[in-house]
Amino acid sequence: MAPPRIKSSSRERSGVPPVALPRPGNARIALIAFVAAGAVGLTSWWATRPAGGPEGSPASPTAHSGAVEPGARPGAAVEGIAARYRITPASPAWKRIHLERGPSAQDGSVDIALLHEPTSASFSVKVLRVANEALTADDVANTFVQRMRDGMSGLDETRREPFPGRAAGGVVVHARDQKDAHRVELMTGVFVQDQIGYHLAGIVPAEAMAKVRPEIEAMLRSFEPPPPEPPQRALPERPLALPAPPEPPAQRDGHDLRRIEPVRLFMEARRAAAHGDYQAAAQIQHWAVAGGADGKYDLACYYARAGQLDASFHWLERAAVEEGVDPDWAARDSDLEALRSDARWATVYPYLARAGRYWGQSGIKKTLLVLPKGYRTGKPIPVVMGMHGLGSQPEDFVDESVQRAADALSVAFVSVSGTLPRGPRKFVWSESPARDRARLDEALAEVRDRVTVAPGQVILIGFSQGGQMAAEIAARDPRHYAGAVVMSPGSVTELSLDGVPRSPELAQRRCVVVVGAGESPGNVRLAERDATRLRALGAEVFHKPYAEQQQHSFSPDFDTALPIWIRYILGTGPRPR
Repeated sequence: MAPPRIKSSSRERSGVPPVALPRPGNARIALIAFVAAGAVGLTSWWATRPAGGPEGSPASPTAHSGAVEPGARPGAAVEGIAARYRITPASPAWKRIHLERGPSAQDGSVDIALLHEPTSASFSVKVLRVANEALTADDVANTFVQRMRDGMSGLDETRREPFPGRAAGGVVVHARDQKDAHRVELMTGVFVQDQIGYHLAGIVPAEAMAKVRPEIEAMLRSFEPPPPEPPQRALPERPLALPAPPEPPAQRDGHDLRRIEPVRLFMEARRAAAHGDYQAAAQIQHWAVAGGADGKYDLACYYARAGQLDASFHWLERAAVEEGVDPDWAARDSDLEALRSDARWATVYPYLARAGRYWGQSGIKKTLLVLPKGYRTGKPIPVVMGMHGLGSQPEDFVDESVQRAADALSVAFVSVSGTLPRGPRKFVWSESPARDRARLDEALAEVRDRVTVAPGQVILIGFSQGGQMAAEIAARDPRHYAGAVVMSPGSVTELSLDGVPRSPELAQRRCVVVVGAGESPGNVRLAERDATRLRALGAEVFHKPYAEQQQHSFSPDFDTALPIWIRYILGTGPRPR
């Protein structure tokens, strides 16, 4: 039996907490959930602010506990601090507030706040990196609506309203706070450009919305994002280009590390790091990388923790161009704190950003095909499509066990790189079901000349982020997909099968949901939530937490269980145990 496979070295959020891994890895962490969090937080701030007068009267500026600037000059734009965008207040009645508490006290992403004194309406701009160029503003607005529905008790209604001529999702939300003391309406525009999300929110007393709505719409239309950055047409040169550090000893505890399988070394390095022995972790990880394993970013982190900064900078620069590095994560990864305190970081961080931009615009993709031995094109057979984890690659689902399953079951395996490239060997899924489904369709089209797909007999199998997307896509189109194998599901945008409709076809489908009982509680909860939701939608579900599985990895019996899962979903075998 092959050793346990760690298929993702990234952090993904499933529910509330991130995946608990000894090493966070280097996959990009998207922040789409800002839409809901921002709207709920801003609405709560407005509703719970100190009243400025009797019920129904406008609140005074001091109720917002911040300095209020003089009224805006007609036609004069206000420029954002963080992203240099521009927005034009609709009238001098809108005055800028420098908040001393409220949302800005806990969230520096609230960049501009305006107060409309006649009605006590407020208008704010929230800026956060989206880091997911495949998601449109419309995708983000959909997420916003769902999160508002899930997160705000007393919500009366949500509805979408388009803004003509703008690539944004317009939303009007009618909300009532828990005590029913205030009723507010929220009108927001969502804009996405260059991996930056702009969330513009107007929060108004319900009785005053008709008076101030035209001005809010005018400010939404006036929003001018900064010009897009020019494309990065070539990989940047390493600014430091430090020489490779000396090779560490190849001998450890009587073993020659050069003779040990790289995946085992990768896991041993993580264990050493988890125990705080970063010198040992760097030694072991070095020989894992020398043996062909990914993990240059992890190696940079181990060296940084061990205080060997030159070695850390060397491997970090190489990781950016050879594997892919998330610059935003590197800028806050606690393992690289020593590098960020070094004067050279000011030179290296822009390099990481340029390399990331290059890979994001590269359009690279991979589609791998495994056919049963003796197969001839033209014979319709089932197809199992592999969806890897965050920051990983399609090779996850191509090995000897997959070939054995293909031969035994007469099925084909198509392993697909995620929608968004982050490096030559690192991809992520957009978590937009429509866009990720399009990537799967594209992959099937690529192999159409080599395999004939049996109609309705496509099974999705995914791990971590890929596992959640397998569930999301298969549940939304049960006519096309026979079912899904969902392994240790994880999600950056906290997907949990929201908005999937019931259908007669879904009631005839089967799914497998497995997770390690010792994984992050968030992964365990999401797996249980997926299983419960799929059952509620009518699907038959086999759900198994593996008591002996403590890591975020493929299930310990993956090699033997895979054929059983496939037969179960296709209806040709018994229910797994």
